[in-house]
Amino acid sequence: MELLFLEYSPVVLRYLLFLLLIVTSGLHGQSLVGHMEMQRINGSYAYLHDMAVDDTGNVYVVGSFLFSPDFQVAHPGGMPYHLNSTGAHDGYLVKYDDSGNVRWAVTLGAMGSSTEKTFHIKLNHHGIYIESYTERNLILGSERVLAPGQEPTVIISRLDFCGKYIWSRGFTTHYSWHEFNDLVVDTAGNVTFRMLFRDSLDADPNPDVAHYIRRPGGNNWAVVKLAADGTYLWSFPYPGNAMIKDMTLDASGKLYLLGDFSGTMDVDPAPTTLFITDPAVGTSGFITQYSTEGEIMRAVVIGDAGTSQVQTEALAVDDSENLYYTARYLGTLDVDPGPGIKRLTSTTKDRSLICKLQPQQPQLQLAWAHVMGDIHVSQMSVDEMGKPYLFGTFHDSADFLPGPGQQLSYSQYFAAFVLKLTQAGTSRGHFYFKPQGDMMPCAFAVDEEENIYISGVSDHWFDASPGAAQTIVDRNSFVLRYDSCFTPAGPELDQQSLLGQRVCQGDSITIQVTNAQELRQGEYWHIRSSEMAFADSNTTGVFRLAPDGPRTYEVFGRGRCQMDGEVMSTNVWVDSVYSYTRFDTVCEGSSYQFIDGTEWAITGDTVYALQQQTQAGCDSTWRTELKVIPHKPGVRTIKGELQAHAEGLNYQWLSCSQGSIPIMGATGRNYTPDAPGQYAVVVYGGSCADTSACVNWSIGLGESTRNGITLYPNPARDHLSLQSSMGEALDVIIYNTKGQEVSRHTGVEKDQDLSINHLSPGLYLVRISHQGQLLQEERLVVEG
Repeated sequence: MELLFLEYSPVVLRYLLFLLLIVTSGLHGQSLVGHMEMQRINGSYAYLHDMAVDDTGNVYVVGSFLFSPDFQVAHPGGMPYHLNSTGAHDGYLVKYDDSGNVRWAVTLGAMGSSTEKTFHIKLNHHGIYIESYTERNLILGSERVLAPGQEPTVIISRLDFCGKYIWSRGFTTHYSWHEFNDLVVDTAGNVTFRMLFRDSLDADPNPDVAHYIRRPGGNNWAVVKLAADGTYLWSFPYPGNAMIKDMTLDASGKLYLLGDFSGTMDVDPAPTTLFITDPAVGTSGFITQYSTEGEIMRAVVIGDAGTSQVQTEALAVDDSENLYYTARYLGTLDVDPGPGIKRLTSTTKDRSLICKLQPQQPQLQLAWAHVMGDIHVSQMSVDEMGKPYLFGTFHDSADFLPGPGQQLSYSQYFAAFVLKLTQAGTSRGHFYFKPQGDMMPCAFAVDEEENIYISGVSDHWFDASPGAAQTIVDRNSFVLRYDSCFTPAGPELDQQSLLGQRVCQGDSITIQVTNAQELRQGEYWHIRSSEMAFADSNTTGVFRLAPDGPRTYEVFGRGRCQMDGEVMSTNVWVDSVYSYTRFDTVCEGSSYQFIDGTEWAITGDTVYALQQQTQAGCDSTWRTELKVIPHKPGVRTIKGELQAHAEGLNYQWLSCSQGSIPIMGATGRNYTPDAPGQYAVVVYGGSCADTSACVNWSIGLGESTRNGITLYPNPARDHLSLQSSMGEALDVIIYNTKGQEVSRHTGVEKDQDLSINHLSPGLYLVRISHQGQLLQEERLVVEG
């Protein structure tokens, strides 16, 4: 069975208010819809830290800026929007609509000489959640966040969709690095966040209640959960030999942590313990799962004795609670968390990998794993259909093709990339920037229409269009939006498809649309042949056909975007399959040469089959069936007529009594003489012929029928036939003229042949009986 893949991608794409035709070999025709920039002007610096996108395509951006005068946020070609600095170092929050226009922008913090650095943002229908950092007392809305003694303090805030504070909570961490902190929000509005702290931390923001976490002597992690109203729910620490890299929630609110560790670590927050141990030479990775109440559910170690180090990077979970993670490793790594073994190897330098784990009890089960090149994944998301998106950076050269293939890309500086994968973890395409200086990607998002949003900071200008057109983004913080809409228009076939497909006559072919799940819900894929005859329709995009001749097949459907595209087509050539049989005759012992040149002496009927492939690779069969003409064809008497032993040949009966002259019309295998005498038969075929011995034909005795029993022929040569209407098994005994028994046949059924070829020519007596009772007795003449 041949497999044929049809690829489809968008042709008509939007750029701002214009329609452009984008030609690209990148991410299935990804095009730049628009971009926004946080300008650095007059010595004022604006740093973008994170971004979130809501269901309608509005973009929320958070970051920090310092010094005066103000900086502006603007959509290219749009009106500038100014923010006022209120302190030495302020945070900001900006909302853009789906066209990239600023809807509103606010400065976070409201006290002179205050400091707030805003790092992370999350959205849900309860509002906007922000994680930030300060070393000063702040007034946030109607609430005041205190930083005692100017100690580093993490702030978790909830704002409404107009940028107004609902509540803020401060946590004194005694630790000044907070870029690695993060937060997640569940459907009920509860917020779970992680933060680094030194020695001890009061995880309860209520000034009248304390819930201390203590890990003396170093930097440690705290995981804290607050209710939607900002009240404390639970918390637990992680030791200093762990580095939490990513965190996520599933649809039911269960928490997953991804990170690195060394040595041994207890991951159970309860008084009980669950220790995991680092088996690698350096560091190993871990994935831990916690219930909505903060109870440990499972832990997985990523690493084995064959690896010198494992550095985890990004984590995601889909609606079916399948886990996806990326990591970098060096050495040989078994990535199967269950009893099976799946080893990936990187011997020369660190390489990235992506794994999918399925939820099983009691262990997770490996679904698939793929090795990628020297890339750094900073963020990953998985859409509702289980297709991952990877976002990160690379430098120099990188292979973006998961698996054994290779697809190298090059950049002199650190450049951002986006890689899209199928449900099986294979590539659906990628694109990357070619900056004139280093880029620092900050955040990445995919909306429900699969539009892609990228934010970051670049220290030099770069071209933001992955296609032929150019969109120059200056040295700034930036937000970019790409149209990832898929339709069946403008199919991109793989190289094998472009050359068409050849199948053998009688074989089947499978035509498959890649990414068929992109179809709009409720719509069907259709396929038709070159005669415009309807062939099939389904929602899978997989069609199995058995063409009986050359065909052009067309596949069409309706994708996610609001337009119908051109059809996808491919040619199929059908190569003939041959089956040839030759019938021939040959004299016994003669040499015969078959179609392939093979030759040998033939002593009996022979069937010779030869199977070969045509130039097109189709199996064909040549068959030769040989009939052998014996040196002396035999003749026997059966049912009152003469019969030649050899069958399937040509015959001519002769009258030996009249000088062996041919008998007119006697050309069948069987012949009934109309007068006593001697007769023979000539058996021939092809170039070979032979004549039997003359046999006697006597009308004298003939057949004898009594009691419903018939014994024939008589005379006989080598066999007798017995016919009986009694339906009972009979006994047949033959005696010579001296009364001696010379042949016995017991249990003879009707219409059964009896062999007498051991009897000498002469006169015999045949007695037929049933259960000892004699039924019939007659004479038999056996001829020589």
